Amino acid sequence: MKTRDWGWESIDGLRMFAQSWEPEEPSKAVVCLVHGLGEHSGRYAHVGKAFTDAGFALAGFDLRGHGTSGGSRAYIPTIDAFMDVRETFQK
Repeated sequence: MKTRDWGWESIDGLRMFAQSWEPEEPSKAVVCLVHGLGEHSGRYAHVGKAFTDAGFALAGFDLRGHGTSGGSRAYIPTIDAFMDVRETFQK
């Protein structure tokens, strides 16, 4: 299993964190993980292993104010700031 960490800057200047788990062979598909309130993507490494064992890649990110991403804990100032993640992953 290969793991990778990366990040980007949000529309309001916060550093956002993302990570992925990938099988050694080409993956069948990529699954996007969105964690719940008070969670972070690092809690799902065991899920990443299960997916990679089955031939899938798993990519996840820490929502603003969660885990390693910047921002006040669990605070979202506007819906536009929250939806910024969607534009990043659509590229």
